[in-house]
Amino acid sequence: MALIIASSAKLSLSLVAGIMQRNENEGRRKDAIFDIVSEVDLQEARNGVDNAVREVESRFDFVA
Repeated sequence: MALIIASSAKLSLSLVAGIMQRNENEGRRKDAIFDIVSEVDLQEARNGVDNAVREVESRFDFVA
C-alpha cells in the first residue's frame, strides 16, 4: 500500500518538475492575459501531495 502511494507521490512530483521545465523552455508569452503560477515551490508541491495521500488513506480502505 505504502509503495503504491509513494509511487504516485513521486509521479506527481515528476509531473510538476516536467511542467516547470517545459515552462522554462517556452519562455513567457508577451500577450499572456494572466499568469497562474510563475514559480513552483517544490516543498509546497510535496506538502500538497502528502496531504492528499493522507486524506485518501483516511477516507478509503485499500486492500493490499
